[in-house]
Amino acid sequence: MTEKKQTEVVLDQITVLKDQVELYLQIFDSIQNGIIITDPSGYITYLNRSYGRFLNLDPDEQIGKHCSAVIENSRMHIVGKTGRAELNQIQRLRGVNIVVEGIPVRKAGRVIAVFGRVMFDDVRVIAATNRNLETMMHEKTFRSDLFYRLNVIPLHVPPLRERNSDILLLSDALLAKIAGQTNKLDIKLGKKAGKSLSGYHWPGNIRELANIIQRAVANLDGDTIHARNLGIHRSMLYRKLKKYNILPA
Repeated sequence: MTEKKQTEVVLDQITVLKDQVELYLQIFDSIQNGIIITDPSGYITYLNRSYGRFLNLDPDEQIGKHCSAVIENSRMHIVGKTGRAELNQIQRLRGVNIVVEGIPVRKAGRVIAVFGRVMFDDVRVIAATNRNLETMMHEKTFRSDLFYRLNVIPLHVPPLRERNSDILLLSDALLAKIAGQTNKLDIKLGKKAGKSLSGYHWPGNIRELANIIQRAVANLDGDTIHARNLGIHRSMLYRKLKKYNILPA
């Protein structure tokens, strides 16, 4: 290959590489969430347009600046130093709590950059528990920072045994769902089965109700669930009430 031909090949490769870089930058700029890339020390090498608009800054003018000088509470340089990713963290930016991530980029076992993402989309987490998290927090068995992140709009949902009027409504909804999944669309709940469900104390709450209906559907011969198909009878009921110390007075 002549020297001229070698030069042409190298130039072609550079052109392809340049086109690829421009494509990647266009993709990053089209993402609605904020994107930032720094070197391991935290100096900005890229900031996308969405992040620039949020910060009210020209992204190009931030290149070469340290992340802490541009973004309040930034931890990009810390991720670069520790090499540990920080995922789904809450960060205060311009008076707003936002979910952020910092991910170290490695090559040959060494951190060469840090990729950061700021999620501008409105994210809400719905979490449920049957434990008293506030008590656990005071007892140091549940993280206080996680408690305060989750405890925004607390809702108390009474156990199923305190919502007797909901039992049959939930049973019908669960039956329709489970029957649809098993292609047994004609199954219905018999009257005595409904009375058995309404009279049960449900120590296992809705999970137990779903399991009982699922078991009844799986073992059913015919199209009607009877009381005997539920596996709830007086001796079982008494044992469960005694086990969970919820025998009626």
